[in-house]
Amino acid sequence: MTFSFNKHSLWQRLGLFFAGGAPIWTFGAVVLVIGKRAFWPGQPLALVGLGTMMPAWPWVGAWLLLTLLLSFGASLSSADLRTMMRGLPVFAVLLLAAAGLVRLVAPAGLLTWVSLNVLAGWVAGLLVLVALGMNVLSHLVWRWSSQI
Repeated sequence: MTFSFNKHSLWQRLGLFFAGGAPIWTFGAVVLVIGKRAFWPGQPLALVGLGTMMPAWPWVGAWLLLTLLLSFGASLSSADLRTMMRGLPVFAVLLLAAAGLVRLVAPAGLLTWVSLNVLAGWVAGLLVLVALGMNVLSHLVWRWSSQI
């Protein structure tokens, strides 16, 4: 794919971050929405936590299967990763600016901001673990199939 890129445009750099990571953003959104339904059915988001987990086992099975199937397409190519990294500095600066703005305008909202970022960190960690697990699983399946 080719496109006209202005390296001085902050919007285009931010777009690179989201376009390069599109497989991960899509995978993450689907896994989160189905995971919420599977592990916290009927719970409002404010009550989601380890203590309120009530797995609906058919949905948990669907979540595991969907995670397995989607994870094969959720890995980034080296070109996607490079594209995403070109936009990462702009995204990081915007995130820091948003945190500063929240602190300035609504200091009480900073707790919510920190909670959202901690949640995003946990989700990112979960997605990394799933991706690593799928990588190991695919290598095992590949080795097993090459021996047959």
